[in-house]
Amino acid sequence: MYRSISRNAHRRPACAERFIGHILEIANRENLPIHCHHWDLRQPLPNRLYQKYDCFFTDPPYTLQGMSLFVSRGITTLRKLKGLPIFLSFAHKSPDFMLSMHREFVRMGLTVDATLPRFNEYEGAEMIANRSQMIVLKTTGLTHPDITDCFADALYTGEVKRTLRTYRCKQCDHLLQVGIQGDVPTIEVLKNQGCPCCKHDMFQLVEKKVISLS
Repeated sequence: MYRSISRNAHRRPACAERFIGHILEIANRENLPIHCHHWDLRQPLPNRLYQKYDCFFTDPPYTLQGMSLFVSRGITTLRKLKGLPIFLSFAHKSPDFMLSMHREFVRMGLTVDATLPRFNEYEGAEMIANRSQMIVLKTTGLTHPDITDCFADALYTGEVKRTLRTYRCKQCDHLLQVGIQGDVPTIEVLKNQGCPCCKHDMFQLVEKKVISLS
């Protein structure tokens, strides 16, 4: 059985319902066991979806925050078994970005089984050359979601570039600003570097401001 969860956390309800309706129409016509759920992934998934499935596919916003959120939500749906596949569609990024993303995989206890360049093709996505890569991940005995609570941080590329967020180190309470005018550009860079005072890598969002670029 395959279950689909709407990808875009901000997508207008009418648009999402149109996509879901199209999927269900095909499923009914072809007698396929497909069930769809329209869900805002900034909120934790309902308990009825927890630990039910053997794999999942996700095509998140092309930011590290988006990847971490969508993969974290997907992990909660997987059974507690080693070697379950996760299919992550993501834009081709710079080596530095990919290094940060692989660190996030390690943080969540995932291994990379395969990377397939230019696997997905899109219409009207010139900013990513109409292509994205498919990254196949595998679960381990240490796999866990990095994000379990409600998500309130920046999610999309435009949000990441236009916000200034204040984070508090969970160990020493040191405050740092993350964003285009902050101490570090993204929360992933901050996690990788650790707190400058105590080197702890867990932080709590305490404030977010939109920055005018005009």
